[in-house]
Amino acid sequence: MQSARNALLATLLLSSLSATVRADFDTDLASFKGRLFATFVAGGGNDYAVYVLASKDGSSWEVIKKFDNKAAAQSIVNIAPRFTFGPDGHLMLSWPAFPKGLSVWATKDGKQWDQVTELVRPTCQLQNGSQVVNFSPDTRLVWDNKTAFYCRTGGICGEGGTVQIYSSQDGAEFGRHMDWMSPGGNDDYYDTTLLKTDSQLLCLTNTKYAAKLGRSKAPFKDWKWNDVVPAIRKPNLQQLPDGRLIVSAAINQGGLRHALFELDANTGKLRELRRIPTNVTEPTRTGLTLHKGELWVAFRVKSGNSYTVRAERINPRPADGKPVADFE
Repeated sequence: MQSARNALLATLLLSSLSATVRADFDTDLASFKGRLFATFVAGGGNDYAVYVLASKDGSSWEVIKKFDNKAAAQSIVNIAPRFTFGPDGHLMLSWPAFPKGLSVWATKDGKQWDQVTELVRPTCQLQNGSQVVNFSPDTRLVWDNKTAFYCRTGGICGEGGTVQIYSSQDGAEFGRHMDWMSPGGNDDYYDTTLLKTDSQLLCLTNTKYAAKLGRSKAPFKDWKWNDVVPAIRKPNLQQLPDGRLIVSAAINQGGLRHALFELDANTGKLRELRRIPTNVTEPTRTGLTLHKGELWVAFRVKSGNSYTVRAERINPRPADGKPVADFE
């Protein structure tokens, strides 16, 4: 008889797929029309594809869509496809595309996927005539009514520590909405996630050594920024029906681990709730979504010299009623 934990564990990538999960791409998770959807990148070298899988219960999965290299448009290494929802309720999937900025696809039923747009990355003309593009676009679009937002971070046009948020009225043509320069120096911001709550837009981002939380109310021009304590890497962000903000992220304190946290948006303070059972030895972003009232995470697991992706229900309450750790 399987243990309760094993019964909750689902291996997404099975022997039916000839490709192996890429170790340098993260995964994502969404709930849509009564099913869980997972996405990840599999393949080797430049021969890889973006996979979308679906499941009713998290234990039996089927491949819904495979975007090959041509459709994937040469995704940038280390940045994974991300799910989001359009204002019309469609499920959307986006990933960075080189030399363009963002490839966005949408589906009404989870089966038929249509390309919505490709967003062109801004360039800067330097004195020597060369062009420089920004370091890293966060690929998750978020919506406030009919306005779409997405984020770019990194050493933009030679300036480190830059966070830029772009907006669009049609989800196709994006213009710069807000710039924020870190007062802490030129450390580039690598991993960023946006979340639209009922009252504000949140931007959670990090460097190698620090993390910041930005928050703003409509029209999202004026932002307040707090240090996130402790510093985390590869964050994902989800709001529960009771209003609590849940973060999945990597933390390096006494060794690297991945965990679930509760976030206080007013102070930036994190409370560690539970460990995420991944054995990868580098920071990785985990998929995070609500499905039928339960919180699910998707994460990579190393098995020998290869990787698989797993999904698991996880209780967003502290184990034994107490947090694993409070960080001051």
